[in-house]
Amino acid sequence: MARGEQVEEAGRWLASAGGSATPGEIGAALRLTNRQRQSEVIKALRGGGLVEGPKQRVTLTAAGWARFAVAEVSGAGRVVDAAVAGWPYAHAAYIRLMVSVMVGRHHLGSVRRSGHLGFMAIGETGTGKTSPVEQVAWLFGLDPVSIRYLMSRETKGSLIGRREQNPGGGYRLVCSPATQGPLVLLDEFDKAEKPVREAAWAFFQGDTRVTVEGDLYALAPTAALAANPPEQGQRYSGLRQEYRRRSVVLDTGYMRGRGEEIEAMLERFYAQPPQRARLDLARLVPPADRLNDRAREVLRSVRRALTEAGREEFPGVQALELAALGRAALDPDTDQVMAAYATAIDYLLVTETVPGQVVEGWQLDMAAVHAAFGDEADVEALGAVIDQARTERARVKAGARRAVVARQVDDDELTAERATIAARLKRVSDSIEGRRLGVLTGEQRDAAKGVRAVLVKLGKQVADSRSRAALAELTDRAHEPLAAAQSIAQAAARERARLADEQRRTARESAENKRQAVRSRTLTRKAEQARKGRLREALADLVEEARPLETLYRRTGTGGNPLTALTALRVNGTPLLVFTPGPQSAAALDATLTILGAVGTLMARTDTRPSPAPRRGRPGTWQVTGTGRVFPGYADHCPALAAWGQNTRAVLTPALAALHTAEDQIRGELGVKPRQTRPRLDTERWQVTRPALG
Repeated sequence: MARGEQVEEAGRWLASAGGSATPGEIGAALRLTNRQRQSEVIKALRGGGLVEGPKQRVTLTAAGWARFAVAEVSGAGRVVDAAVAGWPYAHAAYIRLMVSVMVGRHHLGSVRRSGHLGFMAIGETGTGKTSPVEQVAWLFGLDPVSIRYLMSRETKGSLIGRREQNPGGGYRLVCSPATQGPLVLLDEFDKAEKPVREAAWAFFQGDTRVTVEGDLYALAPTAALAANPPEQGQRYSGLRQEYRRRSVVLDTGYMRGRGEEIEAMLERFYAQPPQRARLDLARLVPPADRLNDRAREVLRSVRRALTEAGREEFPGVQALELAALGRAALDPDTDQVMAAYATAIDYLLVTETVPGQVVEGWQLDMAAVHAAFGDEADVEALGAVIDQARTERARVKAGARRAVVARQVDDDELTAERATIAARLKRVSDSIEGRRLGVLTGEQRDAAKGVRAVLVKLGKQVADSRSRAALAELTDRAHEPLAAAQSIAQAAARERARLADEQRRTARESAENKRQAVRSRTLTRKAEQARKGRLREALADLVEEARPLETLYRRTGTGGNPLTALTALRVNGTPLLVFTPGPQSAAALDATLTILGAVGTLMARTDTRPSPAPRRGRPGTWQVTGTGRVFPGYADHCPALAAWGQNTRAVLTPALAALHTAEDQIRGELGVKPRQTRPRLDTERWQVTRPALG
């Protein structure tokens, strides 16, 4: 393992171990048996300012925590949620979108080279234009100072790149660091010179490459700009419309007079322990490079929530799709459709800060979302985001009126709080509506019905309340039934998840059984094919062995010497005929010679063929192997087998019958018709004649 990799592994292990350990413990964790190598790793950590402490024990510094305390992919969404918890609703949505777009652009920029969103924040000083970008940088372990470019001090060359002369002649473009990292902040955009602003618009084209003097160069970062509104004229005149429609535009003016809230929130955030988890951009991989059709339909529906002016500046489904894919990477368990809903909500929450862009009352019908997805945590999160936005919008409006009529402001705030509480009561009440609790027991459903009745009653009382005291009392009374409803909804969600797991397990088992059955049938088929192949080979061998015998079986007349041909035959390696000599005695020999002489005389009278030469040797018998048939004769002559006919067929019949029987059995197993060309055997007709030899 390379030295740099060992340092990284040591830092990550130290963070997971609580941030403090002895060098020996670190060496054991990295399996470093060499003490010198162990010391070198510790020295490298110290040299980078990543650990501190005495020689006997080292502890991660704040810089070490920032580098090595990286969140697991499965917890990335929670890290972002914790980071935006204290932000006003539109700023929180702005941060979530920026994180999502960074992930999408980083991983999909090579295959989706256009359509990536930029970010524009315009507003008065102290309303939170740059701090969201700096917090995003912190989340990804980036130095907020290194990503920030003060536009009043920049030039076209410092933003995009400069032409430099090569030593061997000619020029080359040296790209600016601003084009290389994952994030760039162009601050005080309104104070930049016109040529610098014109160069900077390349960051908001939505492309991952830029053409400079005819050459194509990579443009890596997600870009954000911060600008103050002009003192006179149209508020957004400094932000060109063709680039606004490729960006998410946040007007921070809704936070005028509330800058101290952001400041206090940021102080609390950065004062927390340094070991808080960060995000690893390389590990947050989108689940695909395209959303499914249903998710894209959700993004297309955003246009219905926009006014005509809003639709003119709508960046398009492709841009929101890339953001939604990045959003899905923050939580691998999130459905693509849910990621699209979350992205659409955040886009509308930010866009409605620009007057006249979003239709009044655009909020999603949460009952419909619940019906589509059930009471899962992500759906509740969407409802919480909308509730927060509804409340904060009411606060903004109330704050604007406070300067005119204090009493009316108080009533508006009370109305907003009342509406928020009533909306929460209704949403929670809807979450335990009977149709959604079919997975629970009858007793649990009865309990849910009672809790729901209480929530409905409290909701009506909240809507009718006219004082803060009454609203506070109703809020206290609602605490217990809300907790009970949440417990019931969670039980239903767990039961649905259990049933879904059981269904998936059953489906997997069924699929596995089917695979096993197919595999078994395949093996059986192959075994049968192999068996039949062996049978065909055996059949061919039988036919090949039987045909010479069948040829001899058909022969008649005196052609050749039958005894010579028959004794040469083998069936399964066994001779067809075997000669057994008789006892040797003078009397037997004389009798045999006398009989042979008489037979020779008889044959001379009836056969015109020349008489055979006198035979020599002991007489004996020729026996047909495996049968009781015998023929008297000599070792080189057998009168009964001197010519082709019924005796030779009697010799051949047993062997052929056995071969034909085996052949018929194999053909029966193969389903093949019997061979028509073989001779028909008739063992009854072909009885063996046995002429006496004496």
